[in-house]
Amino acid sequence: MVAGDRVERDVAAMIPGRTWTWALNAEQSRKQLGQLGGDLQAFWAAEQAYEQSLPTKSAQRVQAQLSAIHQLFQHLQADARSLDEELSKGTPTRWHVNKDVLDMQKEIQRWRRLHQTIAARLG
Repeated sequence: MVAGDRVERDVAAMIPGRTWTWALNAEQSRKQLGQLGGDLQAFWAAEQAYEQSLPTKSAQRVQAQLSAIHQLFQHLQADARSLDEELSKGTPTRWHVNKDVLDMQKEIQRWRRLHQTIAARLG
């Protein structure tokens, strides 16, 4: 899942360091957010392609996990919007940016676990 790896890398790059300040890191943060947005779209496209490739019986067996993945992607998109809104402010707060990106990291890990469950069920 190369798209998932890219999103995970993008999110990790967005974590504010101790010296992160909007004045010093505004341009870099906006660029990273743009990259994250593009990679989230590629991630979702890869997920949809995977789901469409599943035979009907297999998809039915893992429907609960697929539904959870759809909710997870909605959550990731909401975090990305929140991050965009925060970075669009004149002076975004470090804690808000940190909260959004850490939440995204947790969601990506949850996605990986859901896919492991799908693989085990479809074995």
